[in-house]
This record gives sequence, structure tokens and C-alpha cells, in this order.
Amino acid sequence: MDSILFQDFYNLLQTSYLFPHWSASSNYGFGSPILIFTPSISYYLGSIIKYLFGFSFEFSSKISIYLLYILIIFLSYGLFVSIKRQKFFRTVIILFLLSLSMNYLMVIVITILLILLAFTLKKKNLILCFLMALSMSAFYWFPALMEHFQWQSFQRKLKFMNLTISQEDKLQVLSGKEALEINYYYNISQRYQAWELENSQPVNFSYHQLYYPGWKVILDKKEINFSKNKFIDFTVNEGNHILEIVFTDTPIRIIGKVVSFLSIGFFISYFSYDYFKKNS
Repeated sequence: MDSILFQDFYNLLQTSYLFPHWSASSNYGFGSPILIFTPSISYYLGSIIKYLFGFSFEFSSKISIYLLYILIIFLSYGLFVSIKRQKFFRTVIILFLLSLSMNYLMVIVITILLILLAFTLKKKNLILCFLMALSMSAFYWFPALMEHFQWQSFQRKLKFMNLTISQEDKLQVLSGKEALEINYYYNISQRYQAWELENSQPVNFSYHQLYYPGWKVILDKKEINFSKNKFIDFTVNEGNHILEIVFTDTPIRIIGKVVSFLSIGFFISYFSYDYFKKNS
């Protein structure tokens, strides 16, 4: 587990962002959406360890990796036992956790194979288990799968840029600097920054984060267009303005989260109802 990615992941969690996607420190500070495509359970484990015990990021990441290996062994054995004993609830939980610990393509391939196996064995309950676990983990694998080609394009873009550029501030002024005054700067998190601007003529800006779907530039509460070639380049006309730059969820990421929340809600409700019904 990369300690830089882990630090960004942990910092985003501290800002109440449960599903970190953008690593602002990657690529020499120019950012990367790599967290979308990275199995997240080790990062959540590391974050819990870091929060509870206050270890360094590097030490917490090492512990989480060891715990992950142990967890995968126990989960794999538990899955075999649960399927054999036809424990629906336990099987879903184990499959859900396993799906968050492996590459998103492996999640899809293994799930399809397991469903085909269950169908061959005429185990309808197993098929439901696999589908339920897959839908519960959709917040991870669905965006990663649907944005796979955009990620490949993003990686190709890195080959043609100079990563030795120094940057004191992510927001750079390309032209009109003499007419610009920045009254206040809000550094809320890696995915949200804002400025109070006062400029007497149009100013051209470049926000030094590599563009990836999800970035938005908002000027005076209205979204504006910007260049998407490499960095986030845009123009602000004269006047007093509030400029916000934020990394948001795309419709694909929102769909994945909604499916997960609905599935988890249904799963908890169903088994809570079943439990109280049996014990009433």
C-alpha cells in the first residue's frame, strides 16, 4: 500500500468524505484518480489503526497489509464453510469484504464464475448471495469498471508531461496577474478549494491538477467551462468573485453509491426482520 495514497485517503476521510477518489499528492502534486481503481479495504483498515493508535502513516499501512493478508485467508476459509452450511447472511458479508480486497476486474470475473457454478449446481440461494454482495460493493467496482478507458487515457497523458515542474500554489495565473488581488483563500480539503478574487480585467488561470471527469470550476455559484486538455485552464472576467474548484462525483459514481446504499439497506432490513420474526 502506497503511503502517499494512504495519507490522502486518510485526510479525505477526516473531512467526512467516506469514499475518497482523488489523490492530490500523486504525480508530484498534480493529482490522480487512482483511488477509484484501488481496492479500498486495506486503506480503511489502515485509517482505523492510524486513528485509534496514532501510528505513523507508513507503520499503519504496513500493519493494515499484514491484517489484510490474514483477513483474506480467514474470509476464504469462512466462505467455503458458509457455502457448505448454506449460511446466507454470512456468505454475503464474506463475499462483500472479499470484493473490496481485490482488483475490480477480478471481482467481476470471479463473481461471474461463482454464479455460473451455483447455477450449474442449482443453488439459487448462492446466486442471490453473489448478486447481493456484488450490488453492495457497487460503489467500488462499478465506477472502476465504467471509467476503465478514461483511466487508461489519463495514464497515457502522464507520459507526455514534465513532472519536474515546481509549484508553490495549485492555482497559477497565466495572464493578468497585475490586475488581480486575492482577498482570501479557503483550503477546505484536497477536493475543494475556494478563493475570493478582485480583478480589474479578465484573468487567465490554470489550476495545476490533472483533469479527470469530476472536476468542476464554479464562479459565483455558477459552473463555468474550462479547458480539459491537461490542467484545468479557465478565464475569470473583471469584478469581485468567489471562485470554487471541486472534485465531485460523476453520474457513474453516484449510481454505484446509490446501488450500494440501497442494497446494504435492504440487506440489513431483511435480516433484521427475519431475526426478530424468528425470536418473537
